Amino acid sequence: MMISGPGTIDDLVHDAALAGHTVTKRLVHDWVSLGLLDRPQRRRTGPHGSDKALHSIHQRKLFQLLLEARVASSRIPHLARIPLTIWMYGESGAVPTRQAHRALVTHVGDPRGSKPRALEAARFLIAPLDDCRLGTAHLRRAFLHAVRDALYTGNFDGTRLLAKARPLFEPPELHRQVVYSRGLTAAAAPESLIFEVRVKMLGGKAIADGAISLGDLETMRELLLSMPPASREGMLDDDGLPTVQAIETSGNRMMFSLGAQALSKHWSESAPSAHRGSGTGEQRAAAPGAPDSP
Repeated sequence: MMISGPGTIDDLVHDAALAGHTVTKRLVHDWVSLGLLDRPQRRRTGPHGSDKALHSIHQRKLFQLLLEARVASSRIPHLARIPLTIWMYGESGAVPTRQAHRALVTHVGDPRGSKPRALEAARFLIAPLDDCRLGTAHLRRAFLHAVRDALYTGNFDGTRLLAKARPLFEPPELHRQVVYSRGLTAAAAPESLIFEVRVKMLGGKAIADGAISLGDLETMRELLLSMPPASREGMLDDDGLPTVQAIETSGNRMMFSLGAQALSKHWSESAPSAHRGSGTGEQRAAAPGAPDSP
């Protein structure tokens, strides 16, 4: 279906019908509130009242992409990764930062609210280890539940997590082979993995607590886009739409970057003013354990 310009909410519903999807205006409004879609642009009021607000051509195309993805998974946190990926790698302005901020909150949620939500977040954090060739089903489940418990309670027990993670890295050669065969990037050692989980938990907490500003998101995007071009290969298809690889990996990259920002702020605020920026190597090495709760 060819979309050639902006459209009203009626056009979005009509687009969906032409593509074989049955949707309501309520769904469009709900998706706007969750960040899956951006708020439409209001038009000036004329002598006969105001015309209906317009969704941009990018948002109309995004709506179609979301509806197609919903066939495979209707879970809203999963769908929220799509506008986030377009915001990160797609055409400038296709997804504005204000929309990406709402989508990020929707995607991350707050795992402290329920164990099922914490379990879903845990699966997202340790996705590279979700492979039947790594350890046994019992060992993978034990590690998954350890991460879930850390997310749900807010208590980060690095020693317990490390003990649960070690068996999944043995032998190291198999771990690397499995992860790379799936086109993923992952920590090469259990200690590195636990640090990554720690940092991502801090990022998730900052998002859930409303501590991430639009400026923080812009800084994160600038940082990630400054990485070597090879790290961005395969993120968009020929039509400029996010690939499966991009959708699967971009969320983890964002979480780690935002967690690193949270750590940086903590270091800056906790260091004595006379010594800020001049801490010793030993002081900096201890910092990943702070703050005390994720």
